[in-house]
Amino acid sequence: WVVAALCHVRCIDFRGSFVSMGRSERDRRAAKKAFNVGKFVGSTRGRDVNGLAALDEQRREVRFDGSLEGPDGRLPYELTTRGRSHRQLKALRDQREELIDGSRRPDVPLLDTVRPTAPWRASSAKSPLIYPLRVETLFKLYVGERAVVMKRGPLHHVSLQLASATALFRNRFVGKDTEVLGVWKSRLRARYFGLSAARALADGHPVRLRSIERGSRVLHNEPLLKALRRQSPNRRVTADIVWAPPQTPALLPTLRTHDQFVQQLYGVRRWTLCARSTRKLVGETLRAQEAELVGEGRCIQTTLRRGDTLYLPALSWHWTDDLPGYSAHTTINTLPLVIADLVVVTHSHGKLQGFSGLSAPLPLWTLLDVRGGVEMTTEMCVYLPWRTSHDVATYCTLHVVRRALLSLSGVRERKREKPVKPVRNLLAEADVETAPRVVTYGRSDRWLTMTRLVFIRQCAEFVMFLVVFLLLVWLCVSVASVKEDLPRRKLPKAQTGRFAHRYVEYMSARRSESQRAAVESMERQ
Repeated sequence: WVVAALCHVRCIDFRGSFVSMGRSERDRRAAKKAFNVGKFVGSTRGRDVNGLAALDEQRREVRFDGSLEGPDGRLPYELTTRGRSHRQLKALRDQREELIDGSRRPDVPLLDTVRPTAPWRASSAKSPLIYPLRVETLFKLYVGERAVVMKRGPLHHVSLQLASATALFRNRFVGKDTEVLGVWKSRLRARYFGLSAARALADGHPVRLRSIERGSRVLHNEPLLKALRRQSPNRRVTADIVWAPPQTPALLPTLRTHDQFVQQLYGVRRWTLCARSTRKLVGETLRAQEAELVGEGRCIQTTLRRGDTLYLPALSWHWTDDLPGYSAHTTINTLPLVIADLVVVTHSHGKLQGFSGLSAPLPLWTLLDVRGGVEMTTEMCVYLPWRTSHDVATYCTLHVVRRALLSLSGVRERKREKPVKPVRNLLAEADVETAPRVVTYGRSDRWLTMTRLVFIRQCAEFVMFLVVFLLLVWLCVSVASVKEDLPRRKLPKAQTGRFAHRYVEYMSARRSESQRAAVESMERQ
């Protein structure tokens, strides 16, 4: 503070130095809690510079308490459900998976292959992850419906370069965000816990690095990831890297409840994916499980090389073969909102004749707010296979769909407040442009921001003035003490009064005697 007072720093500069005292930093933290962490923060503050009221100002919204869930976490409507047991919440999840599993159509091919006709360019504004498909085409034709593989060749641009993936791999240790894959997963974790991930890979075990999007910003500018975050509001989109040694499968037969985008970074792997199925495998060994899935007749194989991308919908069994050579691939995990979520949250599954089309995504990937998709979602709700027209009029209204979308996005609404009686505005009646509204703060806010900073600055200036004053006093005292220590020559006292003439005569006689003695000495020489 003393240095800041010497440099004449303004209060606005103090706001950047003292992080906990700045108003901008406080608002930034509050926004982060509201949109990323979910701390019951209201949205009543208007941000319009022209002084206009915020949209729907009387109905304030608060977000659920708790951190953002990942694709494997709880469902959005489970987070806003109060007073329900774990068994009831598990029934909601099972019901959602049953609706998605029942929406598959046997006549639709299990896997589509897409090849580009021209190389990808950065100026095309297309996502290199799903090129040559566009984001809108991907959501309308493939998301939630069937798998698709994009084969672009080894020269295609990958979202994560091999050097970056290798650097992430070298800095990881087996623990929370790094796990060793294999048949005996728990034993391998206990064996390599706290050791380097490179050691587990050298011993012949595949390694998965989870949540790489937290420490790397290479995936933040992907157009596809922006659409996926809008499609799964208030939930995280995670990214993983799997390294596999030679002659070892990177993945065993796995069933995920969320969608995945797999991109091959290094090496070659042959993937096998099967149709949707929610049943558990009976086989005890790896070969027995693979034979059980292949025996159903709904499996297909595809080979991924560097630059190729594979989209896997939820509830699809998949695994890789044990080909020679090392391999590395990234996996983007997301849980998009589908029509089945809308049916579950409105408790209307018993009013449907069939489950066709329930795995299609809700039209949210182009919207910044879920409330903007109420009308489009209502139109999709009308075309569902309802039993009677009364069910359509009951569940496909704007009010019901709006409440359902807010519940799916993890937002609860407070009760509508009483309307405030409008005050007559003379300036508005006179058609005079009013000044923009200035956001004012209460006494506590003013003390936490500007008043406290001004007080701190005044205290710093006072302390600095006191230090300078004491320094000057010390210098003066030290100079005086030095002068006292110097030797002084005693001067004769001046004779005054009646003894003055005697002193003059004595000095003149003495001077004449000294002169006479000097002359005599010269004569003798």
